[in-house]
Amino acid sequence: LRGDIREAPLSRLTLEEVSRQVSGMFTQASAAGKGPIPERLTQLIFEESDGNPGAVVEILEHLIQNDRLRRRPAGWVLRAI
Repeated sequence: LRGDIREAPLSRLTLEEVSRQVSGMFTQASAAGKGPIPERLTQLIFEESDGNPGAVVEILEHLIQNDRLRRRPAGWVLRAI
């Protein structure tokens, strides 16, 4: 089995790539996911995740589960962290 597994080194995401990942996740999560994503949110997630795509998902899930990030008709609202 070890002969069939190859290591694929992954590089960290840039701020722009994290922004695209976050936008894509919100669009998938909500049919009305056209509201703006706060720029501050993307910046915070980028800094906290260090560009790790898995950490981006975990951070967003944590913010939503702890009621820090909410969907409003005008878009997503990030409450004080």
